[in-house]
Amino acid sequence: MTMKLGVILVLFILLVIVSRLSSAVEDGSLEDNNLTAQGKTKGFNVYNITVEDTRFALILVSTVISSGFASPPPRAHTIGPDEDYHFEVALNSTGASGAAGVIYEVVNPVYQRAIGRLSVSMGVKLGTPSTTYNYTRYEFFPINFNTGGTYITVRND
Repeated sequence: MTMKLGVILVLFILLVIVSRLSSAVEDGSLEDNNLTAQGKTKGFNVYNITVEDTRFALILVSTVISSGFASPPPRAHTIGPDEDYHFEVALNSTGASGAAGVIYEVVNPVYQRAIGRLSVSMGVKLGTPSTTYNYTRYEFFPINFNTGGTYITVRND
């Protein structure tokens, strides 16, 4: 009797595990947050946290969008003060690497001119995401950048 109870208990536990796994696969919760239905991708964000309605407000205007983004690729866009833009970089078949980039003209709307050019590179190498940038200053303006694995922030402080 004890052995039958143990077998029944083991079978019940297996049934619970299988049912949870199958429901997780159906609702997609087993997927990595960076995998989409289109394939393996990694999400990246560009944040413009400059302050609107000040002489230090900035607008990022995309001028070049490289290949390497997931389909559909991002379109030409602007990122205004206190806005952000999300990108999905396509990864190779193993999900270990991929790279893409975007170039922005950094515009001060108050003075109505570009103050610099920002090149943002987003990539994954050996499974580790990184975001790097290169900024070319056209004229002096208080601007700072912070990067993390999957983001860059543009600040005017």
